[in-house]
Amino acid sequence: MRVDRLPTGNIYLRISNKAMDGLLVAQIRKDYPEMHQKIFAVRNRKMADAVEGYLKGTGVYFVVVGSGHLTGPDGVLEMLQGKGYAAIQR
Repeated sequence: MRVDRLPTGNIYLRISNKAMDGLLVAQIRKDYPEMHQKIFAVRNRKMADAVEGYLKGTGVYFVVVGSGHLTGPDGVLEMLQGKGYAAIQR
């Protein structure tokens, strides 16, 4: 994990998906599976489907999702990669 201070004075946290999953999503997935399904898995599937729709179009898109939606086996990145896209986080 890395913490940077931006010129505005705000703090920017850089953290890997694996670390984010360990801090937030994995515990919810384990302790509250029904909640995890509702707030992560189902929503992630909808987001991944929406992104795939954008990718099939001709426009240029900038996609932003909350960091908790990028992690784990049912994260948006994994879902897109499972569909054959070279999805990466920057």
